[in-house]
Amino acid sequence: MNSIQAKIITTECVDDEYLMIFVDGIRLDKWLVNILGNNDFLNLIPTWLGWLLDLKEQEYVWRKTSLCECETTILPILVCPDDLDFSCIVVVCEVEYINTLVQWKRIGIDRTVFPTYIGKDIEWFENIPLLEFSRNQYENCINKFIKSLD
Repeated sequence: MNSIQAKIITTECVDDEYLMIFVDGIRLDKWLVNILGNNDFLNLIPTWLGWLLDLKEQEYVWRKTSLCECETTILPILVCPDDLDFSCIVVVCEVEYINTLVQWKRIGIDRTVFPTYIGKDIEWFENIPLLEFSRNQYENCINKFIKSLD
């Protein structure tokens, strides 16, 4: 089983400290760079920060984040810090909730033509393993982001 956490970090691309998703102790953007060998994903920021400029896009992220037993969903998880919307790089994952587990079955880059919502055209990364988190740990990670919005 994998681990997921939210930790405060600083980077050269963002002036302030902010929360980042960590998978197995590694920043999610760096985790992707390590596996894919592509620096384009370095310094992308979590959609859970609540920083998206378009309120409809932010609402979409929270709606897709809501834990649901009934379906698999496509969740935008990382975006470009320069644009803060779905018009640039958007990393998505296919999320499935199974009892006490949450799985990120696939991760990819959304190629949907803006402004159509996410998930219509996804290029799934081939080398990314399935990630499986305990539901409690996953909820704790999300809740840390939610508390930071206050």
